[in-house]
Amino acid sequence: MQMKILLVDDDPAYLEVLKFFLERDGVFVADVATSARKALDILAKSREHEAVVSDFMMPDIDGLEFLKILRAQGIMIPFIMLTGRGREDVAIHALNGGADFYIAKGGDPKTQYPELSNMLTKSIKQKRSEREVFESERFLSSIFDSIQDGISVLDANYNIIRVNGAMERWYPHSLPLVGKKCYEAYHGRSIPCEICPTNHTLAHGVAHREVVPKTDKSGATVGWFELYSFPMSNRDTGEVERVIEYVRDISDNERARVALLESEERYRQLVELANIGIMMVDGSGEITFANPRIAHMLGRPGEKLDGLSLYSFLDSPWSEMVRADLQRRRSSGEQQESEFLRSDGSRLQVLLGASSIIDSGGKHLGALIVASELTETKKMMESLVKSSASLE
Repeated sequence: MQMKILLVDDDPAYLEVLKFFLERDGVFVADVATSARKALDILAKSREHEAVVSDFMMPDIDGLEFLKILRAQGIMIPFIMLTGRGREDVAIHALNGGADFYIAKGGDPKTQYPELSNMLTKSIKQKRSEREVFESERFLSSIFDSIQDGISVLDANYNIIRVNGAMERWYPHSLPLVGKKCYEAYHGRSIPCEICPTNHTLAHGVAHREVVPKTDKSGATVGWFELYSFPMSNRDTGEVERVIEYVRDISDNERARVALLESEERYRQLVELANIGIMMVDGSGEITFANPRIAHMLGRPGEKLDGLSLYSFLDSPWSEMVRADLQRRRSSGEQQESEFLRSDGSRLQVLLGASSIIDSGGKHLGALIVASELTETKKMMESLVKSSASLE
């Protein structure tokens, strides 16, 4: 890729010679200006030039003043000053003013022009590299700030050295975040948090995860974060020098999880305190859950029934009838009379209702069975019948 440069000198003949020597190898494309003012006009109209080569001794605006104007305008392209022999003072002022190189005019063309060419090539390539790094950093920074989850970069002493926009939105009361300890800025603490994945990462050099509280200005918990910590280690020593914290706000998920647990607890209490027997069986009739009432009905109060077969508590022909009924009417929810064979050998007449348990793919997994006692009910009915007969 050719390098476009601007040559500035009040001597047109010298400019033509300089332009010829620099362009002859095809590396450079040179524009010329016979004064600093003309050069400023050219640079104001176009930002294509990658370097300036300027004489020092020029009327109206000399090379040093020209350099000062360029830098004041934010034009930071490489600048090479052409000085007269014995003008080291000018060279020093030029370098202090932001020039990249200087070269004395009037030397041997065989050495002077190749030297100038090398200076231009070196400075332009360096500036291109700096620009690429800058653009790359700007691109990465835009990605960094566009991520909706929070990102913090910490040093090994818990100091925040960089954050993205999400962290600043979550902690406006602690701004600026950079320069503070993470536990100070995020949790209002004076010492590191006990539950913190960064502690683990700094100690062991591996990534870690924790769920930590999201706090407000007063330190009150207002939500929950899922916090991941990733080590950035020194390539030579292997020591962790920095930690990247990746933070996801899971407050809504956590509230839903807690609500689900509370709901499950309410249903668990309802099932366990119910005055009817409730059990779940798999496709083979093996009990996977039984509430205390069903254990009492089977004469096994306080015992765990999980893993036992439902059919072991049903004497023939009830066992075969229930087995056939569960197979035939998996999802009917209809009820049928049966008898439980209790642990003491007695029998308990029950009314069984069954509903099929089916997964999301329609596969039958088992059944939910509800059992209510019929023995006492039948005794009451028989008593009522006898009372009615005696009245007649």
